[in-house]
Amino acid sequence: MLFAHCASLSLNVVIEPWNKRSRALVHADQVARSIGFGMVEAGWTPTVDNYLGRVTKARILAGRS
Repeated sequence: MLFAHCASLSLNVVIEPWNKRSRALVHADQVARSIGFGMVEAGWTPTVDNYLGRVTKARILAGRS
């Protein structure tokens, strides 16, 4: 639990069109894989409120939000 809290304060993987931080995104993916983190496995389900209503159809189809 403490690790999750510390990671949440230090990792920023928000994808912003004007901020090309490809190394940061690769690093965040690496951290997620190393700790076995998966949004679906954690119980997250996309809904209009938490995902589908916030991103474009093209972004959803591309697989990144």
